[in-house]
Amino acid sequence: MNGPRDTLIGRARFTAVLRDGAVPAVPQASLARARLRPDGLGPAAVLVVRRLADPRPGILPLGGTGPAPELWERAAVSELDRMLRQAARPAREPVPAGAEAVLFADRSELLAAMAADWLAGDLADRWWWRLLVSRAPSPGHAVRRAWEDAARYVPAALGLLAERGRAAAFAGALPDAGAARLASAAAAA
Repeated sequence: MNGPRDTLIGRARFTAVLRDGAVPAVPQASLARARLRPDGLGPAAVLVVRRLADPRPGILPLGGTGPAPELWERAAVSELDRMLRQAARPAREPVPAGAEAVLFADRSELLAAMAADWLAGDLADRWWWRLLVSRAPSPGHAVRRAWEDAARYVPAALGLLAERGRAAAFAGALPDAGAARLASAAAAA
């Protein structure tokens, strides 16, 4: 979560038909160059997708270093747009068990929802947080890192937590050193 226009792929799984016993390379370069931002997604919004099946199997070149074919990219964006239209809003409503995607209006809404789930002890149980939590030693560390990395959104995120009566609980749950680092990062931003 480095910037509002980033695409982060947590895990990609590929299946290929082997020819002459050769194992093709993973199409990382093609995916890295692909424009996978849904057309309907606002500039500050964050869409988290649970799973995106290959929209055009057999088109993405395995072993290639070039960009993803335009036909594949358009099909992927079309599928992401469909998911966007149906996305649940965890900051505003309970998320149905079968939700394919969740949507946050902006990074401050994401941070506030993350903090609320952490306070409720639900962070590790929510699929949309798994990638962030899996990269940290603990859920609390994941929350502190996410908040520090998005320091410019901290004031608005705290405002959202305050509207729900959770800002004091969040501040109290942070260790003193973590709260000091967060305050310093927010002030610098």
